[in-house]
Amino acid sequence: MLHVALIGASGHASDVLSLIESLNTASTTGAIYDVVGAFHSDPESMDERRFVPRGVQVRSLDTLARFADSAPLYYVACVGYPAARRDVVRSAAVSAMRLSPLTLVHHSAAMGTGVTLGNGAVVLAQSSISPLAVIGDHAYVSHGALIGHDTIIGAYSSLMPGCSVSGDCVIGEAVMIGSNATVLEKVTIGDGATVGAGSVVTRDVAAGATVVGAPARVVEPR
Repeated sequence: MLHVALIGASGHASDVLSLIESLNTASTTGAIYDVVGAFHSDPESMDERRFVPRGVQVRSLDTLARFADSAPLYYVACVGYPAARRDVVRSAAVSAMRLSPLTLVHHSAAMGTGVTLGNGAVVLAQSSISPLAVIGDHAYVSHGALIGHDTIIGAYSSLMPGCSVSGDCVIGEAVMIGSNATVLEKVTIGDGATVGAGSVVTRDVAAGATVVGAPARVVEPR
């Protein structure tokens, strides 16, 4: 059994916990993962009702070291926003303990031939990843998301429920693609960009830009 720390204690962590619970239930050889806690810098601000009734304590991030010292420990960066997830993974608190990132894929996800999954990537239920797609380190593929053939999803990026990224696309690092958004084939989206929910992206998006609408247009900062 692998011991796992959820770094984060919000709704995103609750979703990852649900994935782990599902994998444990589906296993024919008994539980695969033991979640030692949901760790947060300010645990008192978190809603413990998401975790405690499910047998997981919300703990201070300061206590993570003692769990890492007692047994080999894996972790999932459970932070919804891509840039914030990247900050957690690169933080001194995580890197100093040399934790091992855990890659998780729901058993109902459809995985094509030759798909590459990065360290710490998370793929939720009913999603579909087509052949030769590449999912970067700590990327997050939510419920029902579709990823086309040969598409590259950069590290720390988040694909929210029901979104669709067509084939031969390049999605940069720490990109957020909103729920039910569509990215047409051969489009490139630059690092740190955001695609609004329900948008249809028909052309390349510059790094750091926010686009919304159908077809998607850049939203100028206020």
